Amino acid sequence: MVTGSTRNHTCAEVIARTLHEAGVRFAFGHPGGEVLELIDALERSGIRFVLTGQESTAAFMAAAVGRLTGTPGVCVATLGPGACNLVLGVGTAYLDRDSVLAISARTSTERHHRSNKQNLPLIDLFTPITRWSVDLEGADVEDAVQTALSVAGGPPPGARRQNRRAGGAGDTPPPPAGAGGR
Repeated sequence: MVTGSTRNHTCAEVIARTLHEAGVRFAFGHPGGEVLELIDALERSGIRFVLTGQESTAAFMAAAVGRLTGTPGVCVATLGPGACNLVLGVGTAYLDRDSVLAISARTSTERHHRSNKQNLPLIDLFTPITRWSVDLEGADVEDAVQTALSVAGGPPPGARRQNRRAGGAGDTPPPPAGAGGR
C-alpha cells in the first residue's frame, strides 16, 4: 500500500506516477520482457516512451533531455546485457553532469546464486559512474524515486540509477518504514 493512497499500486505504477508528478514527460529505452509493465505504466501516466535502437542511445537521449529541460531525463533497460549497455551513456552523463535517472531490471534475489549472463552486480557496476545507485527491492519505492530525482537534479547534477527485480513490476511495494506494515 502506498502512503496516502486508498488502493494498492504496483511498483511500476508508483515509479511512473512519481516521475510524472516530478515533470518527467519522456522515457527512452530498448525494452525487454522484464520492463514491459513499467513501460506500460509510464505510458498510462502520461510519460511517452521513446523506443531506441540500443540502450546507450537511450541514456544519451535522457542526458540531452536533462540538460535542455532541467528535469532529469529517464532511460529504461532490461536486465543483464541491457543494463550494461547503459554504461556508456550514463558514464558520459556523469562526467558531463547531466541529470539522468536510469532504471533497469535485475534478476530476483532467489536467482542471485545462479551463474548466468543476466545476473550481474549492477549496483557495483553503476556506483562509480552515478551519484546514487539503489536497489528498489525492499525499499520504499516512492521515496527512493523521489530521492533519485532530487539527487539527479540537485547540485551538481549527475546520473542516478535504480535497479528493480525482474518480474517485480507487478508486485505491491512494501509499506514505508514506520508505516505499521506486516
